[in-house]
Amino acid sequence: MSELNAREPIYSLRQKLAEAQDAETALAIYKEAGEMRRQLEEIQASARALAEEDLQERGLESLETPVGHAHWQQPEEPVLDQAAWAEAVAEDPSLRSMQRDVELAYEELRQAQAPFMQPAEPIFEID
Repeated sequence: MSELNAREPIYSLRQKLAEAQDAETALAIYKEAGEMRRQLEEIQASARALAEEDLQERGLESLETPVGHAHWQQPEEPVLDQAAWAEAVAEDPSLRSMQRDVELAYEELRQAQAPFMQPAEPIFEID
């Protein structure tokens, strides 16, 4: 499929939306666009998995092509090993106390903030 052909469904939906005069038509367009997005996300996830698998099999750290660059990147923030942390808290009374203090402080903070809480603004949704 050429790039131009791939854009036809999007162009078509934009045209329908430009011509829409009522909520019923807008709702139908919204649902159609959502379904297209869901299908495209599935395709994108499969393509990503294939690219990752192929690079691993070929022993490549990265791949540069005319349409994009694929590579692994180390996240800036480390991730807590939840299982190891739970084990450490179970074994170390000072960590257990620290964890409990933080949880209690957070709960106290939430209670102190309660009088200042306001109902959230209504959000327009389409189901």
